[in-house]
Amino acid sequence: MIVKIVEKPGSRHMGVDLTKRDYSYVLTCVSNNGNEDVQTILRAIGIRTGAPYINRSMIDAESGCVGVDVDRVDKKVWEATVRHSTEKPTPVNVAKKGKDPEKPLTWPVEIHWSGRMIETYPNFDATQPKGLPFVNSAGDTIRDRQPTELWHAIVTLSRMEATYNPVYAAKFAGKINSSNWFACPKYTAKCGWVGADLTYIEAIDKYFWKVTYPFEIAPEGWRPRRSQPNHPLLIADRGRRCKLSPSQGGSAAEPDKLYLTRDDNGVATGDEAFLDGAGYQLKVDLKNGRLPVMIEHEYYEQIDFNVLRLP
Repeated sequence: MIVKIVEKPGSRHMGVDLTKRDYSYVLTCVSNNGNEDVQTILRAIGIRTGAPYINRSMIDAESGCVGVDVDRVDKKVWEATVRHSTEKPTPVNVAKKGKDPEKPLTWPVEIHWSGRMIETYPNFDATQPKGLPFVNSAGDTIRDRQPTELWHAIVTLSRMEATYNPVYAAKFAGKINSSNWFACPKYTAKCGWVGADLTYIEAIDKYFWKVTYPFEIAPEGWRPRRSQPNHPLLIADRGRRCKLSPSQGGSAAEPDKLYLTRDDNGVATGDEAFLDGAGYQLKVDLKNGRLPVMIEHEYYEQIDFNVLRLP
C-alpha cells in the first residue's frame, strides 16, 4: 500500500521553444510493504492523460500530461516522472485526446473557475506585519465596524462517470484536503456537494452521469492557527465569566470556580471581557504588547482529495 506521495525537491523542469512548452517533475511514492507493481503506482498517483500542468498557482491548461514513467529505486520506494507538453501526442504513444462519442468515460475533465466574496470580521486589521487588534483605547472590543472583504476561488471539475453514489458523495462534502492537491496546499481546499446529471449519449444509446465536483479555495486556509491572528475563523478568548485568584477574591479551595467579569474598579459587571487563555481576565495593552489570546478550533474534517483522481 502506498502511504506517502511527495514531490521530489528540485525535480521541476521546464523547456520552452518557438513551438511548444514542456514540463516534467518527479513524485516519490513510499510503500509500507513493497508489494506494489507499476499499475498500482499509476493508480495511486491518479494523473490522467491530458490533465493540465499545475505548479502551485500556475496552471498551463494547454500543456496536457503526455506520460508517466515509473521506476523502482528501492524495495519500498518508487519514483514517477510526470511529463507534460503543449505538443499534441501521437496516437501511437498516447490515448486520443478529446471527446470520442463512443467512449464518454475517456472524455477530458472540464474545469471552470469562478470566485466568491465573503464578508468577515477579523480580530486584527491589515497593519503589517501582524496587524493591530480591533479594540478601543480602553482595551475593549470594537463592535461597530465595517466588515472586511475576502475573496475565495471556486473551481468546479466535471467528468463523465458510469455510476453516481450520493452516499459516496457525502463522504467528501464539507471536508478539506489533508494533503497537497490540484496546486492547493493542504487545508486550503474545501469540497462542496458532489452533484450529478444523468446524461444521454445518443451515439451509443446509453446513459452516463456527468459528475460535478466543486471546491472552494481559501488562501488563508480552512484550519486556523494562532500564527494567523487575522484568520477569519480564529476567535479571541473572551467571555462574561472568569477565574479569580485568591488575591482577587477567588476561592483557594475552588481554583476553577467562575465569577462574573469585573470592571477596572473591581466591581463585578458580567460584561464581555478578554481572557488570557487560562480563564483569567486579561487587560489588553497595545503599548506593552499585551494582545488578545486567540482560540484554535478544528472546524472541518480532513480527507485526501487525491483519491478522486481529478483532474
